[in-house]
Amino acid sequence: MDIHQISVVYDRNEDRLLMRIRSRQNQLYPVWITRRLAIRLWPAFNDSLAKISSAALASQATLHPEAREMLVESARAENLKKSDFKTPFDESNLEQPLGPLPLLAHEVQMQMQPGQLGFSVLDAQGRKLGLQLAQSMVTAVRELMLKALRESEWGIEDPPAAATQAAPAVPAPSRLLN
Repeated sequence: MDIHQISVVYDRNEDRLLMRIRSRQNQLYPVWITRRLAIRLWPAFNDSLAKISSAALASQATLHPEAREMLVESARAENLKKSDFKTPFDESNLEQPLGPLPLLAHEVQMQMQPGQLGFSVLDAQGRKLGLQLAQSMVTAVRELMLKALRESEWGIEDPPAAATQAAPAVPAPSRLLN
């Protein structure tokens, strides 16, 4: 899927996060994320971002850990500068290939790939949404999720920078969260 926009907001009435993905083909893929799943997803998502960032620095393996952290943080800041957080999510003229109701995420699978994260969401009815997120997109989605999690008041905190950036640069097996 060619992603055009992603939005992650907290819906107070549903007490859930609503992730909406708009493709360049004018298709909308909405996904509900419950608190229970967010508690499991957030650390794994941060860990995956840290691994992608560390893998990008693998050629600089001789760097001191603090220097590596500074480079990862610099790359994160650069990715955020390139992201557009001001343009409102455009819901006009969209088809919904998975139906009119958002997927209620029952299971999330993440798989590390060179420079990107494979991210699949499944619901209890067997509907599935698969995404390939480049490092810059993972960074942007993390920021959107962080903002929504803070608004939710669920007590899911942003991990300390060193915890999210000190991951080893080795490929990780596929992760399954449910």
